[in-house]
Amino acid sequence: MTPSTYTVLADLDTPLTLQRFMDEASRPQPPAAVQDPKPALTDKVKNKLEDGKTAVTDLVAVTSPLKDIADAVKHVHLEGNVASQSENNQLKLSDLAGLPQDLVNIFNELATWTAVAGPFLKIGLGVVAEILKIAQEVRTNKDACEDFSKKVMGIFWEFAFAAKASGCPIMTGTASALILERAIQQLRAFRAQIEVYACWGTVKRTLKRGEIKTRLDDLNKEMDALVVRVGTQNTIVLALRSDYEKVRAGASAQAKNDSPCHPDVFTQPGKASATQQMMCADAATDITAATVTIADGPTQIENSVHSNLLSAAQPGLKQVSAAVQLEIKRRNTVDGASADANTIQQPRVAAPLQPVYLMTPEESAQLKQMHDQVRRLYSPGGDGADLTGIFDNEEMAKGGDNSRYDPGQAALQLLDALCTAATSSGKDTVSQLKWLFVALGDLGLFEEAVEVATLLAALCRRKWSDVGYPRDRVNLAFVLLNLSFAFFRVGRWDEADSSSSEALAIFKDMAHREPKKYNAMLATALRSRAVHHARAGRSDQALQCTQQSIEIYRSLRLDHPDLYAIDLSAALLNYSADLSEAGRAEEALAAVEECVTMRKALDQARPAAHKAGLARALLNHSIRLSDVGKQDEALSTIEECVRLYKALYQDRPAVYEADLAKALLNFSNRLKKAGRPDEALATIEECINIRKTLYKVRPAANGADLARALNNYSNQLSEAGRHEDSLAAIQECVKMNKALYHARPAVYKADLAGALNNYSNRLSDVGEYEEALAAIEESMKMYKDLHQLRPDTYAADLAGALNNYSIQLSRAGRHGEALVIIEECVKMRKVLHEGRPKTYEADLAGALLTYSTRLSTADKHQLALTVIEDSVRMYKALHQTSPATYEEDLARAFQIYSNRLNDVGREEEALAVIEESVKMYTTLHQARPAAYDADLAEALLDYSSRLSDAGRHEESLDKVEECLKLYKVLHQARPAAYEADLAMALQHYSIELSHAGRHQEALQVIDDSLELYKRLNRRRPEVFLQRLQEAEKRADWIRTSESGLRKDSRRLGLKAFWKRTRLHSSA
Repeated sequence: MTPSTYTVLADLDTPLTLQRFMDEASRPQPPAAVQDPKPALTDKVKNKLEDGKTAVTDLVAVTSPLKDIADAVKHVHLEGNVASQSENNQLKLSDLAGLPQDLVNIFNELATWTAVAGPFLKIGLGVVAEILKIAQEVRTNKDACEDFSKKVMGIFWEFAFAAKASGCPIMTGTASALILERAIQQLRAFRAQIEVYACWGTVKRTLKRGEIKTRLDDLNKEMDALVVRVGTQNTIVLALRSDYEKVRAGASAQAKNDSPCHPDVFTQPGKASATQQMMCADAATDITAATVTIADGPTQIENSVHSNLLSAAQPGLKQVSAAVQLEIKRRNTVDGASADANTIQQPRVAAPLQPVYLMTPEESAQLKQMHDQVRRLYSPGGDGADLTGIFDNEEMAKGGDNSRYDPGQAALQLLDALCTAATSSGKDTVSQLKWLFVALGDLGLFEEAVEVATLLAALCRRKWSDVGYPRDRVNLAFVLLNLSFAFFRVGRWDEADSSSSEALAIFKDMAHREPKKYNAMLATALRSRAVHHARAGRSDQALQCTQQSIEIYRSLRLDHPDLYAIDLSAALLNYSADLSEAGRAEEALAAVEECVTMRKALDQARPAAHKAGLARALLNHSIRLSDVGKQDEALSTIEECVRLYKALYQDRPAVYEADLAKALLNFSNRLKKAGRPDEALATIEECINIRKTLYKVRPAANGADLARALNNYSNQLSEAGRHEDSLAAIQECVKMNKALYHARPAVYKADLAGALNNYSNRLSDVGEYEEALAAIEESMKMYKDLHQLRPDTYAADLAGALNNYSIQLSRAGRHGEALVIIEECVKMRKVLHEGRPKTYEADLAGALLTYSTRLSTADKHQLALTVIEDSVRMYKALHQTSPATYEEDLARAFQIYSNRLNDVGREEEALAVIEESVKMYTTLHQARPAAYDADLAEALLDYSSRLSDAGRHEESLDKVEECLKLYKVLHQARPAAYEADLAMALQHYSIELSHAGRHQEALQVIDDSLELYKRLNRRRPEVFLQRLQEAEKRADWIRTSESGLRKDSRRLGLKAFWKRTRLHSSA
């Protein structure tokens, strides 16, 4: 770089400051009619920006190959931010009237730079928006909050402009990131304080106003200190370039390598990705040729920005120490209040006072697996500071006695050493920081762990820059990988993605140079990227990453078959889950079967070490077997899994409690599929008890698991006839899923859609039909969105929702729409059935049942009969294979089949079929009366009708009286759900009483039926008006008839009436 260029760069700190911008932005604006709707920079500031771009032309030219790296770092996937996003994905302050215009202008201008500055800016602005929103609502200390926000945004401004000018976004794990991390942590801490403050009453807020003001004064002082550390913009520009220098050098070396590089996992069709361009650049382009150096420049700047990292981090470390002390005190209080003689050996630790961060159970499991794998990768030795075992907590316990390890005391000792250290370098400092990071994670202080990991990464980056040993570069990648885990745990997805991406780039380069030494590390980095891709919805890239890691592990096992068996089996397990998510069930089963084979061999060699791994593999194997319709094998596999987990749980309850709960949930589902409902219900209740206990301890970590368990629990309670309990369970589930969805819409959309689908069924069970329709419509919208994005994954779920939607539309009297919807469902299920007959046979048979009923309603009787015959044929085959599982389904199919036969005049066959249905329902009812009261009552009513059509009125009367006994009990318990059924049964009873010559009783009964229909009609005339009119005609005829109902009762049109009144049927 020429001296003149350096001079121009040095001049950047004077003209474009935050105050200068706000002075410019606060000048009178053009009239509203001509004002640009987006707050824009003034011409003078725009010109200065252009000057800045020109001034760093040489710098940008040098770093132009880095643009691709920067693109990867800038990749943003922010979900659920409080600050709203406009159509161009920029943050905006919304619904916050009354803010100073200069504050709004700087916020909105910074928001336009989020794509080029790096993830920190979006995160920081999101917290600022939350603080301003709360301050606007509370009003107290509003001006002070606004001033504090301006000061923090001033720091953001300095770095954002430097990033924009240099073309280098802020990388995670740098000195710049460390300063910004401190600012963001202070913002988050203050937001948490004013959230509590806002919840107080007016009087208490007034009394506590001074405390908030004092806190703001303290924060302003710390921000002032940070501003001093920031320095001038030209220093930041060159520091950012320095951060990229070594990365660029690695990219250059990789570009010159004659060997073809690995296909990049980020590649999109038709476009080379950022990392691929970085690592596979055309060798003809010599990106080192344009390198510009400044005498004493980089060293001087590096010294000024990087040399005092630890001393600059002292305030943050002291706050971490205070957080640890508070957490220790809180834990001691909780343990003292809830000590129990039975739990002394395995004390339960309550959740720390942390914000709620949401990882799915699958993400948590994958991260845990990678933590276990990372600790095995690094062996002692080498030419740099070794970071062996950063996640191996057992190393923390002296003498190998892990029971003596106290994370709280360990953290305090490490913090004391770090806060009194005189130097920021040396192996001791790195070692202390790595173990402090581990201890903070064990304490659940994840925010503080992020700050420590950022400092550790900055130190490793500095050491690599200063010394340049390969081990130092690998250590940096290793810390970046774990920094991505830390960011992931606190929901900072953008920074997690960025750290993981940079770590993978380093490992790829190192593995290209020395495959034997670094391929294992590359495989781990690829698995990490797979988790991040999956979280962001990039399922194809996630699969590619996992596939590549599996290929690497297979090659490694050629030389070391035993050494990499665990890693390969873990990758196969993840791969199986990814394939299943993509709808590739057979491939998913093959992958998990290979995993189980390996795990069984490992367990046979060392049972104590590998029992948990085998149990985890068997759990997934059971699920994959069920997915392809192998229910018996699935049940025996999950039984073996539960046995293993119960043995592990008995030895170490706190460690394996969550795993046992997960196994019990799946065991319950398999028992239900096997027709063992009582055992299934008992098992799911055991699971729920564990999940609720875990949720009380750590709500954020266990909320999703509890919600899923409640969803299954609700279904099983409903099948047991406990409808009120079932509704309560699904309501709790929906509430939890809505909170999860609000935090991470893309991740929990499917869970909420499924919960709403079941909620609709439960509402319908208790007669809340309008609410049931609203719930299924909401579920349908979500499933359609999901299906549009990933058709193979969500086709089955959407088809199930369509089936339910058709039923609810029919109950609302919207029969034409119901028919269209069920036709769409049947079409989807036929496609699914063609691909996987065993898996989707029962689903298709059920859809055909509903379709037959809708066709009958539309007077398409012959087609309805053909459809139900297909359904019955399928259910008979399923019942022959697994009688206990499909007894209820076949009984239901026979009942509907009888109605369709009767519609076309095949009355003798209809009678024979309904007799078979009643026989089956009677057997089911004897075993579980509460579960089958309603089904048996409905079948008996149809049976009575068939007997009446056959002229067997005495038998018909007996059956309808038996039916009424059941319906009256059901109606007394749940009037809204069974009022229509009782009215219909009473009407038929009146007809049979008239046949028996019991005219006065018939008149009383028909009057009771009419009264019920009138009530129903007042609530839902669109459904019950026609039924009421038909009932009134029957009543009038009975009243005016001298001899009661004549033998040729069909003149009354009873069959047509019967068809209309049976529309209430859920089928």
